[in-house]
Amino acid sequence: MSTHSQRAYHLTGPRSWTMLGVAEELSGLLQRRVTYHQRPATEHAQRWSGIGATELLADLLTGMDLMYHESALSESTFTVEQMTGKPPRSLSDWLIENISLYR
Repeated sequence: MSTHSQRAYHLTGPRSWTMLGVAEELSGLLQRRVTYHQRPATEHAQRWSGIGATELLADLLTGMDLMYHESALSESTFTVEQMTGKPPRSLSDWLIENISLYR
């Protein structure tokens, strides 16, 4: 059995980002203003509940948003290069390649 089976890997690009930084990058690529607004957890959960999410799902999605805001995007790892032998693509390169998804 492979030593890599049944493992979760934290994959990142070559640098860390904030959601405000992602919005700025998209603003430049789209040539229009993109904003990011971090809602308080209670407001976030209320919005999910307001569109029909169960309390469990609203809590889960609110927690995921907080996790990304607090830590997930602020980290960079060497996992992609260790696993593939190739450096990870930058977020900027990925956004350029997939910009049609945001138009």
